[in-house]
Amino acid sequence: MGKLYFLSMLMLLNVSYSQPPSVEAREVINLYLEAIGGKDHWKNLESRKAQENVTLYTSTGLMEIEDQVLDYTKYFQVPNNYLDLWFKAMHFTIFVQTSNCTWYYLDKNVSVLFMDKKYRKQKAKFPRIGVLEILNFPIAGDAVVEKDSYRIDFEDRPWKRLISIYFDKENFLITQHAYTNPGGDRHEYFYKDYREKDGYLEPYIIENYVESRKYKVTTIKSIQYNLEVDPAIFTPPVECISKSENVTVPLEERIPFIF
Repeated sequence: MGKLYFLSMLMLLNVSYSQPPSVEAREVINLYLEAIGGKDHWKNLESRKAQENVTLYTSTGLMEIEDQVLDYTKYFQVPNNYLDLWFKAMHFTIFVQTSNCTWYYLDKNVSVLFMDKKYRKQKAKFPRIGVLEILNFPIAGDAVVEKDSYRIDFEDRPWKRLISIYFDKENFLITQHAYTNPGGDRHEYFYKDYREKDGYLEPYIIENYVESRKYKVTTIKSIQYNLEVDPAIFTPPVECISKSENVTVPLEERIPFIF
């Protein structure tokens, strides 16, 4: 009887020890929002424009060699307008997502690619700005304590994967997020060099690794908040097409976008 009781208690202790301590996820998220400027302050955000440099790397053996640098411009306007513009050589591509339409303008091919509905996201509680966008996904459970961080998992259901976000236990800033695609490749993003402007605190350096190899580094050159943004820049040059498959529409001439 004594030996059986001892073994039962040992098994219970092993189970308890194997489960890391946890805290309520919303509490950690709220502390993070306060750390980056406050929930109410972010709710008052009307628009944002960021100028970025993205350095791509090519892996050669054990080395990651700088391959090319692209210039990016990103716009966000409430409630859910998002524009991502990147330049390469003489041609550029624009990715635009609004609450009811997602499309690419391809300057090189002078066409518009309308994306399938499955690529669209519903109206978001958090703005599509960096890692804030991930907070719109359903929370998979409590925050788990891991060394110096709180880890919260989010369900990215369209891609059938979990996205883990790591919050620093001391200041509650996000230091990393990571996920593994269904195909098996592992992606990790590290957030560094937090800076405050106009009451908003954001990371100005984001390092991206794929399968532990450096893939790209995003460096923010400048950010503007609550500037006037013409909503016309989010409007497709032809009527939005909504079908079950992606649709490409050729244009008669290039569009002279002015930003």
